[in-house]
Amino acid sequence: MTGSTSVAVKSNDESWNITNTNTPLCRICQGPSAATNYLVSPCNCKGTLAFVHFSCLEKWLNTSSRISCELCSFQYDTLQTRRYSLLESLRLWIRHPVNWRHLQVDFFIFTLLSIVTLGFVLICVFGLEYFIIEGKKYGVSQMWTKGVLNFFMTVIIVGYTGSMVFLLKEQLRPWYYWWTNTYNIKLRLSGQKAFANADRKEFDEIMLKPYRVNENSRQDIPDVHAAGESVPQRCPSRKFYADPSYNTVL
Repeated sequence: MTGSTSVAVKSNDESWNITNTNTPLCRICQGPSAATNYLVSPCNCKGTLAFVHFSCLEKWLNTSSRISCELCSFQYDTLQTRRYSLLESLRLWIRHPVNWRHLQVDFFIFTLLSIVTLGFVLICVFGLEYFIIEGKKYGVSQMWTKGVLNFFMTVIIVGYTGSMVFLLKEQLRPWYYWWTNTYNIKLRLSGQKAFANADRKEFDEIMLKPYRVNENSRQDIPDVHAAGESVPQRCPSRKFYADPSYNTVL
């Protein structure tokens, strides 16, 4: 991206401020290149979207959890490491208000189902002799009575186990997906284009070429200070906020 900046040209103790409208800017924070935060052109984007700060791009990749350009789909050369350990991810997941509320609801369901299942199993076990005696009164053999009770207990236990597996899966699946897809992404620019200080000098030479002045043309450049006008200033760069909650549940 290109923008406006003020360039000072000095000659024979006199200076003029010339506005350059072709300075490359970061497409994320709208700031120019700097010695400690240089612009890079890491993908196939062209024109005003070609340049981006190295640090801004790395923050954006970590925030969005992606390793490709959202415009040209170029795959960046990155090094990915898992952001949280197993125990740390579980602790952070449980402490999240939404997840904690879901966990409380599932725990209530687990407690209720456990009490009901345990009650039915105890009735079948301790009431076996009673059901056998009552069955004989109606002509039902002991084998049939035991078979029906065992089948009933099997259905209850299988249903309870299936419900517990379902609840556990509903809790672990979103956590596991979040944990395995949350990385610290380090951008590597090997073999890619970087707009560093050496390139900046060459670029400035090209940008300032139309504005070069000599002794014969100095008078054609207005003295904005003498005219009482203010020198155009570059708008301050917008801050880039890397919010971890953008791509994660936390």
